[in-house]
Amino acid sequence: MKVVRNIILVILFIIVVGFCLCIAPNYQKSGYEDRTNLVINFRNVTGTMKGEVIRENGNTYISLDDINNYFDRYTYYDEKYNYIIVARNGHFARFDIKAGTAEIDTKNVNQKIIEKDGLKYIPINLLEDFYDIKVKYNESTDIISIESTNTELKQATATVKLSVKSKQTNFSRTLEKIDKGSTLYVKEITEGDDAGSNVEPETLKGKITKWINIQKKKIAKNWVIVRTENGTIGYIHKDSLDDIKVVREAKKEEEKQTISLVWDYFENTIAIPKNDTNTTYKGINVVSPAFMFVDENGNIRENIGDSGLNYISWAKSKGYEIWPMVKCDNLLTDNMRNMLSDYKKRESLINQIMQTCQKYSFNGVNIDMENINQADKDYFSRLIIELKPRLERSEERRVGKECRSR
Repeated sequence: MKVVRNIILVILFIIVVGFCLCIAPNYQKSGYEDRTNLVINFRNVTGTMKGEVIRENGNTYISLDDINNYFDRYTYYDEKYNYIIVARNGHFARFDIKAGTAEIDTKNVNQKIIEKDGLKYIPINLLEDFYDIKVKYNESTDIISIESTNTELKQATATVKLSVKSKQTNFSRTLEKIDKGSTLYVKEITEGDDAGSNVEPETLKGKITKWINIQKKKIAKNWVIVRTENGTIGYIHKDSLDDIKVVREAKKEEEKQTISLVWDYFENTIAIPKNDTNTTYKGINVVSPAFMFVDENGNIRENIGDSGLNYISWAKSKGYEIWPMVKCDNLLTDNMRNMLSDYKKRESLINQIMQTCQKYSFNGVNIDMENINQADKDYFSRLIIELKPRLERSEERRVGKECRSR
């Protein structure tokens, strides 16, 4: 009898140890219940953020570092002028931190930037169109949900009252109770590579590892990741869901235009040969005459005149798009650095380019800048990043279908 009792005690001990090692961890809390959580699509990223989420005056603030990490690495802080610059997806914004104002797509507003613990925080809800996202705050759960609006989205209905689990097992913590008929957003679990594929199956360890991985895959097939209306992310049995359907298709990339461009040397005083209306370029759909020259101060000199107007009429009559060349090839390396590294000089140059493009209904520009030091390449990139959305958003004369640089 004593032996039986000891055996039972050993079995109970093993069960308790197994529970502690295998099941109890599934009931541990995330550790972020005391703060506003950030969910991006089907992932709670609160634990990986460099900053935090701040709610103030109806706005949702996220640090510049986290913006760079999750949405756009080219959103940047200009230390000289104390600006934060956002240029993306056909939109442009400049936040003046000192003045507490912002220009968002030509609209001027009072908008402060929060600075906390060495980080600068941006109101991301004002930039939904920039990043193709929708920002939603749920007060009851204190969760910010940011959903990409250009990706596929599936939706399902709960067939019974059920629990959203923290792990792919019923022996895990319940995150939220869901009523029958509730709507859930669903993401299929992607199967990874077999973790035991490199283990020799002949060995006992290899056989056990392979069996465990097979069981994990079988379990994964029976579960899906869900996001509730409250923003909770967790797992639910597929069998508990009905009517899984696509409610939003992934945004299709626009068919890219094949560009066949010819650079045209052009001097207004020489009247290169486009007075001849019979001149054509076979296989060409874009012409790029040297119409704009930039000096060391970032000022543009137009090189058009009457001959240029004739050239423009000729090109349009032949159905060519016109992307005038913006040339800076006579500037020294130091001059280029001084011009491109200064935000206000870049901004002045961009405004002049836009004015000229709108004046003559050009379709884009061909940026031809030389004598740029390798160390200064990021300054040139900033010029293109900040110019591109202006061209894309120019609607008056449909300027700027493309922005190309050489």
